[in-house]
Amino acid sequence: MPKIRFADVNFRRLGAPERYEVEDRLKKFLANFRAERDLARSLRHISADDRDKIERRVIAYFEAVHRASGMGHLDRRDREKMEAFRGGVDLIEIKSEHQADEIWTCRAFVPPQVLV
Repeated sequence: MPKIRFADVNFRRLGAPERYEVEDRLKKFLANFRAERDLARSLRHISADDRDKIERRVIAYFEAVHRASGMGHLDRRDREKMEAFRGGVDLIEIKSEHQADEIWTCRAFVPPQVLV
């Protein structure tokens, strides 16, 4: 059966870094950058201001990723539900009007939350 894209969205790639990984990477980068610049020991330390700045940048990064995905308006649970459609959906052929009626009848008895 052919597969089609269910929605025009970009799913987060598998193995993409988590929030804590990005934050840790930025902290390590800052520490290494300061060490390479041979700054005084007091400046090599990551201060509360540095942590706040890193936190803001991590938040901005993940907000930009969510906006670019096309799913930025969805909450976390809805984005997780959309993962089921990552590879697309199977197209099936409805062979008769009777089969179409059966599908419609089943749909009428299933709560909408279950369908997603």
